[in-house]
Amino acid sequence: MELQAWLEEVVQLLREHGILAIRSPQADGRIEAAQGFPKGFSELLKRYDISVFQAGEVAVFGNTTGQYYTIEHLWSDTHLIEPLLKARLVPFGRPDLDLVNYDPICFDMRNGNGIDAPIVRVDHEEILSHFRMPEPVAVADSFLDLLQRGPIQKELDA
Repeated sequence: MELQAWLEEVVQLLREHGILAIRSPQADGRIEAAQGFPKGFSELLKRYDISVFQAGEVAVFGNTTGQYYTIEHLWSDTHLIEPLLKARLVPFGRPDLDLVNYDPICFDMRNGNGIDAPIVRVDHEEILSHFRMPEPVAVADSFLDLLQRGPIQKELDA
């Protein structure tokens, strides 16, 4: 699937649930972390304000200023982020929004087609407590697959 077709499908799925809005001009440059993501997700971050939402068993963090659960906040834990990025695992969410499960949900950039990539969960304790990279656990074939399987729900208390 080409980038534009991928974006149109993802945008339609998210708009149906009130999750994204067209980006305001003053928001440009807010997410520098868009580097490293698959092209499709990176373009989504650049073009839209995305509220945190639940897609199936994954809480997808947004890029909307004023929310706690943002990708920028997720990336602030350098002890976790640096080893993930070295392993080409790019985090964008968690299994849920409570503080019980801190495992990052990541794009597995070792695989994929450049526009999208497999979605995996990584055991954070292996990285933070045992200083080793665990074998990621598959969550979905791709971000689009994750959205299509759903259900998608906007998180109102984020």
